[in-house]
Amino acid sequence: MRQSILITGVSGSGKSEVSRQLKILGHETYDMDSIEDLCVMVDKKTGLPTPYDNGNDLEKIQKMNWLYKKDRLADIIANQKSEIAFYCGFPNNLQEILPLFTKVILLTASPDNIRYRLVTRTDNGFGKSVEVQEHILNGKETLERELREKGAVTVSTNDSVADVMAAIKAVAEQR
Repeated sequence: MRQSILITGVSGSGKSEVSRQLKILGHETYDMDSIEDLCVMVDKKTGLPTPYDNGNDLEKIQKMNWLYKKDRLADIIANQKSEIAFYCGFPNNLQEILPLFTKVILLTASPDNIRYRLVTRTDNGFGKSVEVQEHILNGKETLERELREKGAVTVSTNDSVADVMAAIKAVAEQR
């Protein structure tokens, strides 16, 4: 059975590193934020596309939604080449796209690790301000609980990269 596995979690939970590691191991893996014509930033009030900003102004962040186009994502999943493919990302319309996936892996990390990763990462400027970090952490517990209630399997990224990858492999191999 073909599997499309979503790997998700709040900013700083480790999605980008997991995506890199899966690619190194030779797995079909998609960093969904990097897929052409999949993502759009929209104004919450108008629903109209709006330019992305650096992701450190909390007031602006609270007025915007980062969305994945469901039909475009469904096409990508339908055309995956491998028996198992991994899709890494965390849009604001996560609940809408969940049914597209056969499994969901929820990456979790301690607040200290999340803060450290947000401040030190170099591939993405989102979440470097303290107020945005607090915003991310304030919604973390509710989001994680809701995803676990919907069947997401939790993998802690506080562990070593090898342990994280072993846990993801175990989830992928479960039938």
